Amino acid sequence: MCHGESKMMRTLKNPFFQFWVSGIVFMLIFGTKLQGWLDVPLIVSFLLFVVSLYSGNHYLPRDVLQILTLFGGLTIYSGIISAIWGVQEIFFFVKFLRAMLMVLFLYGAWTILRTKLSYENFTRTFTQVVVIHSLIVILAILFPPFREAIYDFTGYTPRGPEWSRSPGLTLGFNATAIVHVLGFWFTLTRSRWHNVERMIYAIVILGSFAFLGRFIFLVGMSLVFFLFFLEKPMRSMAFAIFVAISIASSTIWLQTVSLTGDTMEGQIAANLHHFTRFFNQNDPSEISLTSYWYALYERHLYFSDKWYVLLFGNSLAGHMGFIDLVGETDSDLGVINSINANGLFVTVVLYLFYVVLIYRTRQFDWKPVALVSGMSMALTFKETGFLDSHATPLLLLLYFYQTARSNQRECAAQ
Repeated sequence: MCHGESKMMRTLKNPFFQFWVSGIVFMLIFGTKLQGWLDVPLIVSFLLFVVSLYSGNHYLPRDVLQILTLFGGLTIYSGIISAIWGVQEIFFFVKFLRAMLMVLFLYGAWTILRTKLSYENFTRTFTQVVVIHSLIVILAILFPPFREAIYDFTGYTPRGPEWSRSPGLTLGFNATAIVHVLGFWFTLTRSRWHNVERMIYAIVILGSFAFLGRFIFLVGMSLVFFLFFLEKPMRSMAFAIFVAISIASSTIWLQTVSLTGDTMEGQIAANLHHFTRFFNQNDPSEISLTSYWYALYERHLYFSDKWYVLLFGNSLAGHMGFIDLVGETDSDLGVINSINANGLFVTVVLYLFYVVLIYRTRQFDWKPVALVSGMSMALTFKETGFLDSHATPLLLLLYFYQTARSNQRECAAQ
């Protein structure tokens, strides 16, 4: 039976149902592993998957089955490689298994969501959810009691002073920034929304970037500018000028403020200083772009000297492992760790997965899919990147919405 195509898609005007659906979207995308083990997105999607089965939605389109087969095959392959080498690491085995389950459960969850939210309503609800999380990120910096409550709830341990950066309800700065960049994209491109609403959303989301990942901000805004230029060349130039002025104004303001954490103003200034130094090519510190690439080639580029490990992997995954937390290298680059753990062939397949998603949505609203996919691939050159906990559910939901019409035709033909 097809997944409810005969039901008329409804928009939510009832505030209770709007709150319910927004909460579901929030948990699916911004949900994290509470206290390091309770996987909120997987649990929520599983519960909705059960509801979808109870509702009679048993149909899986061909492309969803293909994705399930892909991650099922990668899970088996990773398990075999790990067993061959004496089960020295299972990091990617768990990652592939989770991805497979997420595809299955999230598709079931989407069949429930799509009866409540059209695609356009989903983009608006998603953007509102991003704005809410942006406020959480900002408030966690400004108000210590709120910050302590959030971190106690999620189990997040700050790497520096507690007021220095904030991932909000998540545990990753760059991974969270991917989601925020897409929310910012929708504020730029949804002309049907009220201009004041879009402006408020854009300001709040932009404000959150000062406390999130600078790398994804740079990559994401570059992609936003490129895609926006394809759609609206003149407005894209105004956007670039606006972002440049915002960064320049912040830099000038920092010259007049103490960068200590003794006051709220000083804490905000210290965070902005930390953020803007990333764009200073002449900054000798380790966080500038020049120093980052130097450190990458100096410490993170490690490959096994065995050709069969390069091709097929040995299950070791840098310092990201579950069993051996040190692993074979100190690298935190997803591309390097995937080559060493899974081999070159599997790593290429992972990149092709993102490319294929973009290709399959080319006849629809493909730019959001391209934006999230592009940032996810770029993140593999900074940290884990592949199949990230927050970007992956978002990417799958976008993909399901984009391919819904072609899947309906496939279902009708059966």
